[in-house]
Amino acid sequence: TSGIYTKKIKGYDVKIPITSITDHDDGQDHCIGGNCLNNCLEDNLIDPRGDQNTLSVNLSYSPDNPVNDATAENSGDMLTFSAAVNGSLDPAHLKYRWEIYGSQEINPDGWGNPYLKSELSEASPTVGIGLSTFEFKLNFPYLAPKYLKAKVSVSESLGSGSANHGSAEIIIPISSSEHRIRVFSTSANSSLELSLQADRERCSYGLDSALCPIIKNEIVGLRASSSSDRLLNVRWTLDGESVRPMSCSTAACNGSGNCDCDPRTGENNEVAYFPILKDKGSRYSVTMTANTAGGERINVTKSFEVVDPKVKIVSADRKTCSPVLLGSYIDLDGASWPDYSEIDFSAVSGATISLKPELNMPFFQNYSWFIDGTEATSLGAEVRDDGTLSFTANKVAGETYSVSIGGLYAQDNNVKKILSSSYGVQFGEFYEKVLGDSVELSMTDSLGSQLSGRTDKKILASMATNLPGYFNFLFRIVMTVLLTLFICVIFSAFFPKNVEN
Repeated sequence: TSGIYTKKIKGYDVKIPITSITDHDDGQDHCIGGNCLNNCLEDNLIDPRGDQNTLSVNLSYSPDNPVNDATAENSGDMLTFSAAVNGSLDPAHLKYRWEIYGSQEINPDGWGNPYLKSELSEASPTVGIGLSTFEFKLNFPYLAPKYLKAKVSVSESLGSGSANHGSAEIIIPISSSEHRIRVFSTSANSSLELSLQADRERCSYGLDSALCPIIKNEIVGLRASSSSDRLLNVRWTLDGESVRPMSCSTAACNGSGNCDCDPRTGENNEVAYFPILKDKGSRYSVTMTANTAGGERINVTKSFEVVDPKVKIVSADRKTCSPVLLGSYIDLDGASWPDYSEIDFSAVSGATISLKPELNMPFFQNYSWFIDGTEATSLGAEVRDDGTLSFTANKVAGETYSVSIGGLYAQDNNVKKILSSSYGVQFGEFYEKVLGDSVELSMTDSLGSQLSGRTDKKILASMATNLPGYFNFLFRIVMTVLLTLFICVIFSAFFPKNVEN
């Protein structure tokens, strides 16, 4: 600074420092004359264009509260990351590199080296073209990390050795449970002996893992999952009351793993069953207490809510079919979360599309898939035993498929008999309900192309969408003016003015 001058601002004397720029004419690389100020501004002010070779990358993950399974059952949450990229010239040919780091602290001195793909359970490819999503299962063993850091690096080759690039990072807290309550649908044989449907585990991820949806007049099966070889002194309680065994006969406990007690003493074990007798909106709380073989005492709780039965169509392979990204919302902490449509999907033309029904109940009978109103299997589509539909999308980009599923919800007859004989549920209280869902698939050449120009063309897209409304409004204004003029002419004809001299 070369001095200070004082200026009165809102009644206060404010001292303002003065900066001077010295001209140089010594033959060196200095500014000459009045160019000093221009050069100074050019060197120090921010370029409003920013970095033209930088891609804007937004990173999100699901579920919101992922849980790691440290037991040998490997039933941890499937953790999925999604990268949304703006500013790309050709989103379909972006190259992605995914890296996952682990730590016991949220802000360590260093995250160390990333995990190898082989160290991540059921991990998808970490490097490649078009890999806008990455997923793996949280099955870290004992002493699992409490925090994970995910980093995605995106690059776009422009030729001549130049490239656009961008990256994003996100830190995720992980809940690691060596002890948990797993939830299963149940079935009953002709002897009215209950069994867990091992292939029908429920409420294992997402919001359902925190508050498990259940249906009135069904019987839910539970199994305690522990890293210990065996649990001792097991006790199950339902809303504070002890759960009495429902499948405790010698035949039921004959090595099947479905028995919910010791048949010699009637003592609880790792399995439990309980009937859902409350109405919609009611909640249950189940607690399991036990001792491990090493003497450690454990206490695990699971919450349930009674809901109506429903079915929802979801993508079984998000590499070829994924829900349309509607936008994003910002939570109270300022974090941005993607908002996906539940009825509109984008699918790759010529690829094999896989869709599956997501159910919140066990008894979904006689269901059928339909493609454009025609039964799916008659068109050559495949329906697997787990209900997943697979078909080849032969339509070209710009065309659409309408896919739907329909079926009947009804409780199993043997389950009805158990509820009626043991819990007094009248047969008139059971009900059947037709359920269904439908989605629309819009064909595209690549899923990445759906992100191109989303931000830059937002206003034009809005105008194009609402253009008929603009014309409709203008048409009404014009018609109103013409009608007003017509009425004025009519009145003038019937009531002419008298001209007096």
